[in-house]
Amino acid sequence: MKRIIFYILSFLLLVSPVQARDIGGDEIHLNGVGIEAETATYMGLNTGMTTAQIIAVNDNIRLIKYSTGITLASLTGKVSIAAPYLVTTSSVDLRPYALISGVQIVFNDGAKTATYTGNTPGSVETVGNNLVTSWPTSSGYETWTVSGGNITQAIDSGNDGISASNSMGLSAGALVFFTIDYTLTSGTGPTFRMFCPVNGSATGAIAQLLSTTGAKSFYATQPSSDSYIGFRSNGATNFSASNLLGKKVLTADTSGFNATACTAESGFNGNVASFIVTITKP
Repeated sequence: MKRIIFYILSFLLLVSPVQARDIGGDEIHLNGVGIEAETATYMGLNTGMTTAQIIAVNDNIRLIKYSTGITLASLTGKVSIAAPYLVTTSSVDLRPYALISGVQIVFNDGAKTATYTGNTPGSVETVGNNLVTSWPTSSGYETWTVSGGNITQAIDSGNDGISASNSMGLSAGALVFFTIDYTLTSGTGPTFRMFCPVNGSATGAIAQLLSTTGAKSFYATQPSSDSYIGFRSNGATNFSASNLLGKKVLTADTSGFNATACTAESGFNGNVASFIVTITKP
C-alpha cells in the first residue's frame, strides 16, 4: 500500500509541482513536499485526488495537529449521539480528520454541543432491522386501514387526522433512516413526524410535509427514548404509505466517521439543518 501511495504522490507532484510547507511535525517527505501520515492514509481511501485537494487536506490536518484546529461552518450531516456513535452523509468529508489520534470533533447545533472521540473513518452505511411494525393509535380519520407497518388507506375529510406507530424502543439520540412509498390520492398531504410522547410535540425531531406522491426518505435523530412516528393532517386528505420502514443506522458512510464515545450536552438537537463543527487535538 505504501508503494502505491508513493507512486500516486510522485505522479501528481511531477504533473503539478508544489512548494514544501514549513510546518513541523511527523511527516512523509516526497519530492520536497511534507505530507502528514494521515494524509497519505486518506489518499488510500480517496484515490484520484488532485494536488490541490491533497494540499488542502494536508494543511487542515497540520492545523489540527500543531495549531488551534479548524472550524467548518454550515456543515450538513446526520448524527447519532447514542451508541453506535457516528456521523454520516456529511457535506464535508470528515474521514481524514477522524484518522488523527486523539482528535476531538465537536458538533454545535447553534446552542448545544456534541463531542466525538475515538474516531475512525466511515466506509459503508449500514442499518438494522425495521422498527415500524404497527399503528396502534389513530383518530380523526373516516377511513384508517393498515397492514402491519403499512398504511393501506387514510381518509380524513376535515383537519383532525392524527396517528402514531409503535414505539421504536431506541435510546435517545439514536439515528434512524426512514423510507416510504407514499401516494397522495387527493387533498392536502399530511405531515410525517417523529415525536415524543405519543401524539406529542415534534420539537427537536422531524416534521416533513408530504405534498407529492413518490418514494420518500428521511433521517431523524431520536429526541427521547420513547419516540414514535406518525402522520398529522393539514386539511382534507386521502393517502397511503407502503414499504414504510424505519431502521437504526449502525455505521457511517464514506463522508463520515464512527466513534467510540460521544458526550452531548442536554438539549443537543441532532436534527438541525446544519452544524458548526470544530476539530481540534487537545
